[in-house]
Amino acid sequence: MELRQLRYFVTLAEELHFGRAAEREHIVQSALSQQVQRLERELGVRLLERSTHHVSLTAAGAVFLVEARQILAHVDRAAVIARSAVGAAATLASAEVYKTVAEAVADCSLVVGTTAVGHRDLQHSLVRLENGAGDIRSHLAEAPCALLFGSEKFGLSNQDMSHCHWLMHIPTRDEHSSMNLGQAVAVCLYELVRDANAVVKPRKRNLASSAEVERITDTLLIALRASQYPKLTTSKSFHAAIRRVLRRLHMEQGDAEFLLGMLRQMIWKMKRSEPPKD
Repeated sequence: MELRQLRYFVTLAEELHFGRAAEREHIVQSALSQQVQRLERELGVRLLERSTHHVSLTAAGAVFLVEARQILAHVDRAAVIARSAVGAAATLASAEVYKTVAEAVADCSLVVGTTAVGHRDLQHSLVRLENGAGDIRSHLAEAPCALLFGSEKFGLSNQDMSHCHWLMHIPTRDEHSSMNLGQAVAVCLYELVRDANAVVKPRKRNLASSAEVERITDTLLIALRASQYPKLTTSKSFHAAIRRVLRRLHMEQGDAEFLLGMLRQMIWKMKRSEPPKD
């Protein structure tokens, strides 16, 4: 079975006319007919009912048409992906792999997550891509920024989202609420460079990095345990909630260091006041 046979069959099934199908495929009618007949012999089933003035799909042909279209769509997509990878060797070679999201965004003072929303109960502010792209471009003029994408099947987890300052989504039609991962990345990156000539004035703010905010998060949790905070739990959801609150503050580096110092002093004082253990 050859790909050209599948294409000829799909075209013929759409036109239901050998002359028009042959014209679309830029071949003579006899060659088209021969290739479709060869495909039928290989499959061992009749795909088309033919008469002098009429062409129609058999039941087997109707089923095979659906599968043939999917196969051709996958082949076309694979070709696009292959062509897009030309010249990407240097980028792939310099790519780094991190075990956790926290490690991946440690040097970034702005972390933006992406979501198709769906039926999720979001705990972050949500902006459209065309609005969020401008804020990301402005931030990149002064400090690193991370744009997070989840898996194609599940998206970002709630734990992943807890590292984000806010979320961004690509507006789509209701019946196609989500995009595949490659398309989503391409659309977001295009929007980021679409207005590349715009003059962005840095805000001259030295924002705390994600690593610094994560240190404050861990230290605050230690302080809460030492104070026997009644609502403190060991669950990841509580940890994520604390992380979200701190990231919404958009602290500058000096403020982060100041807060971290206060928390450490509080922990030291509380531990000194603990009664001695027997």
